[in-house]
Amino acid sequence: MRKVTFLVTVLILLAFTTAFARKKPLPKPAPGGAAIGIEVNLRTPSGMSTGTPDIVFFVKTDAEHGVKQDTLIPADYVSGSRAYLLNVVPGEYAAVACANRGVVGKVPILGVLTDAVQLSGGQNPMVMTYFSSELVESTRVSVAAGEFGFAGTFRVRQAEVINPDPVAMNYLIKSDNARLGNAEETKRDDEARRLFLSQAKADLAEGGWGALVLAAANPAEKRPAASQSPVALARDLLDRSELGPVDEGEFLMKSKAVREWLATHPDDVDALIVAARVHWLEEMSNPVGITPGEKQPDPAARYEPAHKLLDHALALQPQSAEAYYWKARLFGVTAPYLNENSFEIRPLDAGRSVAFARKAVDLAPAEVRYSVALAQYLDRDLAPKEAMKVLEALPDGRHHPLYALLGDFDAFQLPEQAVFNRAMSQTMTQAQTARGTLRDYRPNRVRCYVIPAAAKEFEPFFIQHWPGFKQLGKPQREDDTPIDMYQFAFKYVDGAWVAQKSPPKSDRDLDGIMAIIVSELRNPDSEARKRLPPSAGNVYTVVAMVDYRVTER
Repeated sequence: MRKVTFLVTVLILLAFTTAFARKKPLPKPAPGGAAIGIEVNLRTPSGMSTGTPDIVFFVKTDAEHGVKQDTLIPADYVSGSRAYLLNVVPGEYAAVACANRGVVGKVPILGVLTDAVQLSGGQNPMVMTYFSSELVESTRVSVAAGEFGFAGTFRVRQAEVINPDPVAMNYLIKSDNARLGNAEETKRDDEARRLFLSQAKADLAEGGWGALVLAAANPAEKRPAASQSPVALARDLLDRSELGPVDEGEFLMKSKAVREWLATHPDDVDALIVAARVHWLEEMSNPVGITPGEKQPDPAARYEPAHKLLDHALALQPQSAEAYYWKARLFGVTAPYLNENSFEIRPLDAGRSVAFARKAVDLAPAEVRYSVALAQYLDRDLAPKEAMKVLEALPDGRHHPLYALLGDFDAFQLPEQAVFNRAMSQTMTQAQTARGTLRDYRPNRVRCYVIPAAAKEFEPFFIQHWPGFKQLGKPQREDDTPIDMYQFAFKYVDGAWVAQKSPPKSDRDLDGIMAIIVSELRNPDSEARKRLPPSAGNVYTVVAMVDYRVTER
């Protein structure tokens, strides 16, 4: 016990003395070195966020002592709520504790002074949270040489030090700043892993850990070894492309190898699916422009070769959930459509994207990405309630970020006269995407509606149904434009939407905001009228809603 106490004290002091020093560069991957990542979100006993941990402590387990060890290993790098052990020897590891400073302690200059005063009085400026046995066991992860291990994403509720269990007691140093930590939420499923690895890729980019992180995004048990066949090599590259851009030269080489393989193995179902994905990525990477006055080619025709490959795969293997899933992805591609009356961006075939995704879920209900895709397509097809039921069927579905986004709009009811406008919603989604303000699930964050009446007529409805809404107030109006515009912002706080006194002043202030713009328009011209529902008269209202909620996984 003395050895642990001494080591922890030294580590805390080292963490303090280096907290405001220049951040050291990430170490380069050593030959055969493994890495481990974990995400820890701390909550006080009352449930308030305490910020992010400044350091997370691990142990290397063994057969004799399990997780009760004498030597603690501090994380080599911490980015926000994510902590990393880098260049560790192969074996099994577990997280046993973390340390964080208070809010004041994180403020430059002021934090240094506060810590100095506390240290001079013999106090520890760091709050130590010792994990419970259950939490420690949940973080166990094994890594082999050259592997990246994901220990999980955890929400940890702190508690007073009362009756600590044997594991916490093994590491506990009693002080006013000591806390116990219990697992309030644990996420180690494929979706949590994918999200963590996409963030790890950015966190560790400067250190050259990209290849290790990308390899971890494609677990070996789910695919053949990358060195076995051209199909496996291409699948590995395509899986990496789901997380970010891949090298164009590597893509051209591996896509060519897949086509050559198919020429001699035309009934290889895995190769057919991979070849369809290759075609999908090629088309997605080369959008076709539209020239006014020229006849637009059918956007769906570009994906027909991929459909034929998948149709052949299904003829050979009718129960292939993956083939149905990729058929849904193909039909769900959004493309621009231009005709004499309007321009809009919409899915190639919304109905069939839902139908094929539903079939994939029926065949493989445990595959999270199939259910998430179905929920996304149902929401696009104006069935958000059904989309939420699909996610509820997953083991941890109610905690999925898409489930939260779909539920957010329920808090802002609209009059029954409101008509969803797909063209406006798609246009606003594209505009927000171009600005970089939508992080994920972009089509599911934006909704636009047309109400065939003046905005003021519905003010009593908004006051009754929108949380904290008081009145439309004075509109913003541009000179000589027939538009009255009202801007509102609501923030999700402690499980409820709270009206903000003023809208965000910049894109940096959008996190966690539901932004709503109510625009009253008058006397639309003939072109604008073509894009409106028939019920819209000379005065109508557009309600545009954008959800900037920060998803946790």
